[in-house]
Amino acid sequence: MSKNTFHQKKTQSNKIALFAISMLCAVPVFAEDAPAKEEPSLWGKIVSFFHEEKAPEQQQLPPVPVNVMTVVAKDRVPVVKEIVGEVSALQEVQLHAKVGGFLKKKLVSDGAIVKKGDVLFEIDTRDYVAALASAKASLAQAEANELKARQDKDRYGPLVKEKAVSQMDYDHAVSVYNAAVASVEAAKASVDVATINLSDCSIKAPFNGKIGRTLVDEGTLVIAGNTALVTISDESVARFYFTISEREYLEVARHSEILSGDMKVRLVLADGSIYEKEGSIDFADRAIENGVLRFRGEFPNPQRLLIPGMYGRIQISLKVHKDAIVIPQKAVQELLGSYNVTVVDDSGKFERRRVKMGDRIGSSWVAEEGLSANEKIVVDGFQKIRPNSTLFITMVDEDGKPIQTPDATVPAAHK
Repeated sequence: MSKNTFHQKKTQSNKIALFAISMLCAVPVFAEDAPAKEEPSLWGKIVSFFHEEKAPEQQQLPPVPVNVMTVVAKDRVPVVKEIVGEVSALQEVQLHAKVGGFLKKKLVSDGAIVKKGDVLFEIDTRDYVAALASAKASLAQAEANELKARQDKDRYGPLVKEKAVSQMDYDHAVSVYNAAVASVEAAKASVDVATINLSDCSIKAPFNGKIGRTLVDEGTLVIAGNTALVTISDESVARFYFTISEREYLEVARHSEILSGDMKVRLVLADGSIYEKEGSIDFADRAIENGVLRFRGEFPNPQRLLIPGMYGRIQISLKVHKDAIVIPQKAVQELLGSYNVTVVDDSGKFERRRVKMGDRIGSSWVAEEGLSANEKIVVDGFQKIRPNSTLFITMVDEDGKPIQTPDATVPAAHK
């Protein structure tokens, strides 16, 4: 009880008490010739006095400001699922030297666009030139030995038939020849290896692409197979990897062609814009691992706008609603699993109406039952509405922008 209310009641009680005492002490005086008038009882006078007190006027509540929009039925409303993922290059390789030595030349700048076969680095070739020369010399020696061994074998052949040499000497000549032939083949292989090593002193681009920051400078001692030189990636086609849970997979697989390879998808970039090129899903993993299934999409990337490491959201179309009622999610009141909206008619009366909600589309919601086109609903301010409230209505569009200036207070009655 407030302080003012307490004082008012106390004052009223004091008045009643004083009046009662005065009535008890009062002595009525009548004129002798005047006819006697019937006086009201003491209780009647008290009740009459009490009823003469005026009741305080009811306090008028201020109008409740609300934003109201007109519900519109849309011909075609696609239901799109967005899944976060990461961009990767079509090919990405970290280059290592196959041979060791001091880095003699760095022939490319950081971030350059290169073509397949372009020489990027050169390793000092002197050791490998000498190794090739040594291998060629060994080959020449082996070929000379092979020639002599063949001549000995050919000479001993007729003689063994005439018993001029023993069979053992002939067999030895044949064995020496076969060993000489094998030595020639080994020497040829050594020449091939030395040639390859010399060629590998020039590190070339394995495909068309873009290189990153070079990791070595001229004069660095490069260890074969261990020292990383630079990373090159082919970004002509961007791959987008994403994972979905088992539950999401069932939802997507039942409503789309994601597993057929013919499904077209769009990509939402980090700034909220949609990538101009349409892509497709080209890979789905064979099994679910750790509760998720891995997918991959491919997008043409002629302008190299998509680069490895970028994050985005791939849009997968699940289904299309026709003649759908779509309202803002903020207009829906959820309580214990039931959904309600505040509907306002043309006279300003409002009612809380239960509705059945369907798919969520961004910040909107598809109303499956309970609403019709051209009805008006409160999208902002419904939390402050009471049964005896009056509304200060501002009509807004789907984006929440006013479409007319509020110029009247509209009375509202709760149905």
